[in-house]
Amino acid sequence: MASSTSAASCHPPQYFSHFLRKILSGKPMTPHEMFTHPVACVVAISSQNTAPIETLRDLYNETRPESRLLPPWVAEEFLRYYVLVHDEDHDDIAKSTALFNQMKRHFGLHCHLLRLRSTQTTPGNSDCSKVPDCRWLSAEQDVSQISQKESILEFGEFQQYLFDSDAAAINTFIREMVTQSIVPYMEGRITYWNDQVASRRRGISGRFMSLSKRWTGFGAGKASKSHSSGVHGGSNYDADTGAYSIDAPESAMHRLADYAFMMRDWKLSSSIYDILRTDFADDNAWEHHAIVSEMLAMSLLLLAQWSDFRARVRNIDHILDTATYSHLTRCANPKGVIRCLVVAVELYRLKGGLATDEAAKWAERLLKLSLLTPLTQTIVVERLVACYRSRIITAPKRNALRDRKAALWLFLGSQLWLSLDEPDLARIRSEDAIRIYKALGYEFEAPRFGDMAEELGSLTTGGLVAPFTSRPLDVRAVPYDQNEDELAELYHPRLEQRYSLDKQPQAETVDLLQRLRVTSGMQDDGFSLDSG
Repeated sequence: MASSTSAASCHPPQYFSHFLRKILSGKPMTPHEMFTHPVACVVAISSQNTAPIETLRDLYNETRPESRLLPPWVAEEFLRYYVLVHDEDHDDIAKSTALFNQMKRHFGLHCHLLRLRSTQTTPGNSDCSKVPDCRWLSAEQDVSQISQKESILEFGEFQQYLFDSDAAAINTFIREMVTQSIVPYMEGRITYWNDQVASRRRGISGRFMSLSKRWTGFGAGKASKSHSSGVHGGSNYDADTGAYSIDAPESAMHRLADYAFMMRDWKLSSSIYDILRTDFADDNAWEHHAIVSEMLAMSLLLLAQWSDFRARVRNIDHILDTATYSHLTRCANPKGVIRCLVVAVELYRLKGGLATDEAAKWAERLLKLSLLTPLTQTIVVERLVACYRSRIITAPKRNALRDRKAALWLFLGSQLWLSLDEPDLARIRSEDAIRIYKALGYEFEAPRFGDMAEELGSLTTGGLVAPFTSRPLDVRAVPYDQNEDELAELYHPRLEQRYSLDKQPQAETVDLLQRLRVTSGMQDDGFSLDSG
């Protein structure tokens, strides 16, 4: 963790964006996550190669299953894109153009001539620009890159530069490869798999086959025995490897759903994911079942039109519950749970309106699971505050309850930032919470808020050198009616596990909640961690 000064300069929403990118990037290639399987492969050679066509053929053969460079459950149906890199400073463009035309005759239209300079540029050149950092690195890659930069910084400033002409050439290469080759290729595969595979499952015969798998010994009905003996009966699932064969209809439909999702055809992807969910449950392929349940929920959340909000939310909640249970209990994959719920929270929040309440509910659910590290726990609390405050902005006159919820979570967030040795961020969060209470007409003074006002006053006006002090509080000193206490349901012994960072902050958090509970004197609006 950086120092408090550097952390304060990074606004908490930037922490969340960084956290979201990290859990979505750097996933290892697995049988059940088709998003990790290749869609295209770039085969590149230099114009200085003495046997270019033979080299390209050898590189192509390395991408075939016989080469064993890829696992056996990865299909070879992916695009090969051939690139000829021409050196502008030392090679002849006429020879490179002739070689490029020969490549197109041998390998088709999926080719590109990339013209780059081999000389090194310097920051003093007027026609150069900085090479941007990659934002989609895994955590391991990010740490490795930071270590490399720190070792280089011992000898001076580390920054890579590129000629503007090279940057323009690379941008053109990426744009043409995506728009002229990858997207048409994916659309063609979607059409083929939808017509040849998925259409059979939607008909009467496909439904009959699905029922026969589930209730009779025909087809894959014996798949439940596959956990000890690999492939059994008519099932295409191999429990020993956790994969379907590459020519199985389940594999083709899974790729169809993922391709449709990437092409933003979320209606098609949701229908295919729904079919696969049943098939994977029948085969006891729980890792596949967890990922398609997660992607089904994401597809439904991304659909533009919701005819019946309540019915749609109930359906999505059930799917998210299933995905969470499969990830955590059946597959022992806590990272999958975190990814699923964090993305669901963000998609709910972006829909606005009543959906922000659902986002807050699932953020609280994620906190209850106790899967997060202290820093990521704090980041999720910050996002929970953003959910309530976005609802306040859209309908300010009818959201006094959400105002108070936002203020409460701001207080909890300030405590968590303080436990992470970030006093500046803790002070900012406390000042925001006090500002919300004052806007609601609550005078934040000791007679009403007791010891909490004194301690938070030290946060906002003092130097904030030490954490909150934990002085004993006699809960009998201020009588209250539990039915009229807004925070009564929040004070629960399980908070000691849910929000504890270590023993000392745990006691401080419970102490702060206890003071909130006793001294606030607010009216009940049905707020609890379970109800959202």
